[in-house]
Amino acid sequence: MSKLSKSNQRGISLLTVLLLLLIMTLLGVASLRGVLMQEKMASNMLDRSVAFQVTESAVREAEALIQTRPLFDGSVVGLYPLPVNNAAARWQAGGTVWANATDPGGLSSGAPQYIIEAMATGPLSRSCQKVVSNTPSCEAERYRITARSRAAGRAQVVIQSIFAIPSP
Repeated sequence: MSKLSKSNQRGISLLTVLLLLLIMTLLGVASLRGVLMQEKMASNMLDRSVAFQVTESAVREAEALIQTRPLFDGSVVGLYPLPVNNAAARWQAGGTVWANATDPGGLSSGAPQYIIEAMATGPLSRSCQKVVSNTPSCEAERYRITARSRAAGRAQVVIQSIFAIPSP
């Protein structure tokens, strides 16, 4: 009987184990690809968050500059007058001189930059528009600040902000 059972074996258990091993290998490779993709996504989110924070600090630095210095005296780099209608966005135009901002804590591999554009003087709020007489406290000098972080091969962020200073 033992001779008969040995001759009837055809290696089905070997085939079954090899098939299960192949399936486990494919599952392992698929999960490894998923983990690598998630790691790339997390790295990109970190780069974008750091770039956003650094760009936001450049906006705050430009706002502080607007409040503390007399503008248009030639000493401020990256300061431009009121844009002309139908002109291309200055921040996208070539030849625009950007002012370098400080990088807080050296978080980014590229220094953040900003430009300041003087806009028209206008009312501080919608309620000021309804006032019939010209109330000086309702008028404000407006500036458009465009800041960007540029690091080669990393996330790039551009932020624009309108900053108003009440007229005295």
